[in-house]
Amino acid sequence: MTSPEIHYARSGGVAIAYQVLGTGPLDILFVPRRRGPPRSQFVARRYQLGRSAVPSSARMPSRTTRRTRLQTYVALLRGINLGAHNRVSMPDLRTLFVGLGSEDVATYVQSGNVIFKSPADSPAELIHKIEERISRDLGLNVTVVLRTKAQLARILAGNPFAKNGREPANLHVTFLADKPERGRVSELEAGQFEPEEFRIVGHEIYLHCPNGYGRTTLSNAYFEKQLNVAATTRNWKTVTKLAELANA
Repeated sequence: MTSPEIHYARSGGVAIAYQVLGTGPLDILFVPRRRGPPRSQFVARRYQLGRSAVPSSARMPSRTTRRTRLQTYVALLRGINLGAHNRVSMPDLRTLFVGLGSEDVATYVQSGNVIFKSPADSPAELIHKIEERISRDLGLNVTVVLRTKAQLARILAGNPFAKNGREPANLHVTFLADKPERGRVSELEAGQFEPEEFRIVGHEIYLHCPNGYGRTTLSNAYFEKQLNVAATTRNWKTVTKLAELANA
């Protein structure tokens, strides 16, 4: 039988390692007495009632060791808090990320932007864990696009429209979950969209919408359809602020 994953949490100078056991509808925090283990019948019943957070015998990794492995990420959630659909509170979102073992978790505005540090080595694995936890805890099917601090800095420095002096209020970035097929990119780039402009660079699309994003043809849904890739869009002010927070 596979041992349950060990989670780590740290708050107010207190650090714990714990495992989540059981499948019932309740969430139970169980702290055993020091005088011997609880009876097996009681344990079995508790696991039927709900998921139990049980202290683990694993030692908390030292802060020095973990700090050398931490990566700063920005998670961009697609399509949340748009009108009455996919409502997510930022405190709930921060709690969710802390529960995944993330540190220094912060959110920016209500559109689903989370800055955090994580020891995870694989971005794809991390995305899967975040999407799975959102589905489990919040009951929402949400696409998560992930960028590292270094990637965000390159995105900030590489905007061709910002370099050409375009009005920052008219600039946006569409973040793609995957790199689009070259044939689809070429077909899209051949289109005529004046006075609107866009440039596809790797996993990002830089946008200049002089009449405002609310009136543009180059919407998030349009790019998803044309490129067959999930995406989420942020205005230039948000992109700039996220890069700043990731670098703090």
